[in-house]
Amino acid sequence: PPPPEVQHRLTWRLDDSVDVIDRRLAQFHEAHDGLVEVFRDRCDFLEVDAARNDLEIFRDIAEFLDEVVLKMDAACDADARDDPINCRVMQSWGPDVPLPQVDEPQERTLLAAVKRCNQFD
Repeated sequence: PPPPEVQHRLTWRLDDSVDVIDRRLAQFHEAHDGLVEVFRDRCDFLEVDAARNDLEIFRDIAEFLDEVVLKMDAACDADARDDPINCRVMQSWGPDVPLPQVDEPQERTLLAAVKRCNQFD
């Protein structure tokens, strides 16, 4: 039986049997594993252990995304290095996308952005 603290969140179905659950898990793994292989081969990929607290998971994802951004910056042309945001927009969406305007230079990491968004007066 499930722990008492989560029991109220569970929904029991009439077809919850070992055979049905095994079939659902097999279908999930078949679809999941295929998607993982497609994306792992085509782009930067991070597999996350979600059996940790939210802040640890967020930190890992933020660090991964910052690494991806740094790699994209390194791939930009030399003349675009003084404006890495515009270079990333050009790489990601193409030349017809309006570019964001930044008033002052700031640390451009996801973690730094979250810290700025959570500063209160």
